[in-house]
Amino acid sequence: MMKISTTQNASGDNLARKPSEQGKGAALSAVTAQRKKADAAQIGSCGVPKAVSRIGPATQARAAEIARRLRETYPGDPTPFLHFTSPYECVVAVSLSAQTTDENVNRVLPTLFACWPDAYALSQASQEELEECVHSLGFFRNKAKNLRAMAQLVVAEFNGQIPCDMDALLRLPGVARKTANIVLAESFGIVQGIAVDTHVFRI
Repeated sequence: MMKISTTQNASGDNLARKPSEQGKGAALSAVTAQRKKADAAQIGSCGVPKAVSRIGPATQARAAEIARRLRETYPGDPTPFLHFTSPYECVVAVSLSAQTTDENVNRVLPTLFACWPDAYALSQASQEELEECVHSLGFFRNKAKNLRAMAQLVVAEFNGQIPCDMDALLRLPGVARKTANIVLAESFGIVQGIAVDTHVFRI
């Protein structure tokens, strides 16, 4: 309880004065303790703020129904539309898929992999040869340049093998986080993120 000090006037009447410093300190401590208790209720055991779900029952039911329909329409495990059989082929295929369709990329891949079946062979390709091979995919000069540089770096620093580490993958020319996530998930079974196209992310 806050302590109130009093004094008397000339007539002997008690006059209330401001709370004493001791009383104010006790009141402040009580308020601080209440705030800490309220904050603690919002913090998990690991010191991370608890997630507050704003998804109501109706939305959860709708999401469950959508998931059910997707499983019914597309049974079995999903598979990439791009055609590749190794981490090297995966990096090449996904890198080429920027600003074009997977179908267009699949038309080019058989010829490309027949000529340059691994990073060692691709590192020796000329810019002109690669440009001619990927010309139909758009941005062909930049894509050819990145493929050559990627292969040369893989040979020089990773013994010709595509690395299975996010930081290492991001060092490869033409490989950004989306491509790296696909390579990790599809070639190494490592899921660190979900890769989606821009229009899907907007939804």
